Amino acid sequence: MNVVLSGQERRHNAIREAWQVSRPSYGSRGCPRWFTRAVAKAIRNGDIDCSTNHGNGLERIRNSGFVCIFDHFGRLGETVVTEPYADADAVRPVAESLAQILGCRCDVSRLSWHYPGWTIRITFYQELTE
Repeated sequence: MNVVLSGQERRHNAIREAWQVSRPSYGSRGCPRWFTRAVAKAIRNGDIDCSTNHGNGLERIRNSGFVCIFDHFGRLGETVVTEPYADADAVRPVAESLAQILGCRCDVSRLSWHYPGWTIRITFYQELTE
């Protein structure tokens, strides 16, 4: 089946290809287990205020004070990816604070898949230990 892409989508695909940005699997399904466990532990410890006790880490974090950085979220392998409409410099301290609470690392990039040039990409990942 041939899919006709709009001019805007063709431009976005060209940018994505030039930036070599991978498409995450969006949605809360398949959240990495380490992330769900880290969020649950942070909620139990009182480090994250969350209004719900059910769902995986991505669903629960969206109901917390960190909702501002969780939009268009999903995963790439064992990495959690969120691509909010936000200013990278403004949300970097928020993302770094959450990473510290969860005991993981984060990166903030202006190169994103969802809406290139308008959204940013925040990735959360476990630090490799040897």
